[in-house]
Amino acid sequence: MDESYILQTLRVRVTNHHECSMMYKNVADKKNITSRQLCAGGVVGQDSCNGDSGGPLMAPFSFTSSPKYFIVGVVSFGTTICGNSKMPGVYTEVAHYMTWILIRYVVHVHDLQQNVEYLFTPTLSTEWFSLEFC
Repeated sequence: MDESYILQTLRVRVTNHHECSMMYKNVADKKNITSRQLCAGGVVGQDSCNGDSGGPLMAPFSFTSSPKYFIVGVVSFGTTICGNSKMPGVYTEVAHYMTWILIRYVVHVHDLQQNVEYLFTPTLSTEWFSLEFC
């Protein structure tokens, strides 16, 4: 897959955790997929790649007439050659770290309130990857 300097979006499907784990155990580097990770993708030519680590895997949730997107995963790793196999990408599952994230967010908000006159609320601004439920 060629490198891109333009922000890309891609719809990917979540892969069954057990199937993904077995796939990665059978590749040369034998990576272990933990319960705190999820797998998505696996379509040739469509994958996260080098430089995408830390990018969001987003899922739409429709609470109103227009869906809101939430981060459900963070790009972690994949195969050595991006998009050239049927191997899914591996993402850190954000739900497992929500307590840690919220504690740091509350501490950060408290620090902001102590040091500035206004408080801003961060919003999800870009949809790098989206998630399609099967």
